[in-house]
Amino acid sequence: LHFTTVSPCGIEQLAQNFLEVVNESPSKSSVIASVSDAIALLDDFFCGKEVIDREVVNSCLHEAYFDVANPESLVRSFLASLSSCPIDFRKEAIRNVCCIGGTVEFIPNFERKFLKALADAFNGPSNESSHAFRSLRPLLDEKEGCLGIVHPLPFSPGIFAWTAASVFGSTGTLPIDQTVHKQAFLSSQSNDSARSKEAVRGFL
Repeated sequence: LHFTTVSPCGIEQLAQNFLEVVNESPSKSSVIASVSDAIALLDDFFCGKEVIDREVVNSCLHEAYFDVANPESLVRSFLASLSSCPIDFRKEAIRNVCCIGGTVEFIPNFERKFLKALADAFNGPSNESSHAFRSLRPLLDEKEGCLGIVHPLPFSPGIFAWTAASVFGSTGTLPIDQTVHKQAFLSSQSNDSARSKEAVRGFL
């Protein structure tokens, strides 16, 4: 298996970006006090309530998830991850792509928007980003490519990663040096707690 680091682009990050855009707007018709308030506003928006500017939300969504020119966007991270895979592995790697996490449940039609962003990355005007990933174009072509998005998932997107990890962990095939047993974890927690208490007593 080939692992690569993907930039964080969860709901909290989206809410933070949204908060900054709204609060830094020249008009400042409204101010969002916290990330929690921003998440609540976004939730209302995705539920169909016109409580905030649609263009602002769409702009934040595009930048965080679907803008191939943004090095930290989900689409750009996906393409970078695929590029770092061995060539012979790429074709199989994208046959069954799963979009998981709370973000997928939070944003309506997430998978459809993701596919459109990938298509736009290659079918739109030529730019530095599309040129950088030009070798992936045959794989991601809408008609002849082999990209497959698994939807709907057999489990909720928000718990799918935990479900998969639980199944994998139950096979007993994990290397010993990459696992932490319950007793060892509890022991480390108790040792950390004891050290913390000693530090507090020493300070007092």
